[in-house]
Amino acid sequence: MYGLIRTCMGAIIFYCIVLKMKKSNKIRWNKICFLAVTISIIFMIVLAFIPFENLFITFSSPEKAFHYYQGSKTKVKLVVKGKDSDLVIGEDDDTHIYLIVPKVANGWKISNAINKKHISHIYGMYNSISVDVYQYKNTNDYFVAILDTNGGYSQITDSFNSKFSSLVQPIDVLEKTYVTYYTNIQDFTDEYWVNVNGEKIIVNAQ
Repeated sequence: MYGLIRTCMGAIIFYCIVLKMKKSNKIRWNKICFLAVTISIIFMIVLAFIPFENLFITFSSPEKAFHYYQGSKTKVKLVVKGKDSDLVIGEDDDTHIYLIVPKVANGWKISNAINKKHISHIYGMYNSISVDVYQYKNTNDYFVAILDTNGGYSQITDSFNSKFSSLVQPIDVLEKTYVTYYTNIQDFTDEYWVNVNGEKIIVNAQ
């Protein structure tokens, strides 16, 4: 719905410009179309980064906020609860899609990709373990994602004694099962560590 609304608004802008400029005989038709298309595209790009719906829409669940932004075809596989925001993990054609949605007093609001900051990424240094940390802007909400790229289940702890949620993804072609582990922590620092299958990994900010 998020993208559809902006596409419709771009189309309205396009036709308004065409109708207005068509009255002028000084501008050729191809130039009118080029100008209208350019302005419409710029308008849609700008609106893509402005969730103006937050002024009058509050969602009753993080899943509904996710589907409004991402589309109903993307399946929600897991929601990781935070203090001021929640991380929603969706799946589309075996690809995971992350969206962090902010909480308000009576529900959840829309977010977009620019509100999600990729704080840290570690890969390949620790037996093919991938560790990513994401933050919702201007909050102390940090979401940790851990994956053993060799596949299989892992034993995981961290310096906050966090409770981890898991998302299992079988890949039949590779005859492997991949398990990604998620948790939320507050006040991420360079002293944060995770222990994956007995290997201690210091997670530093980028």
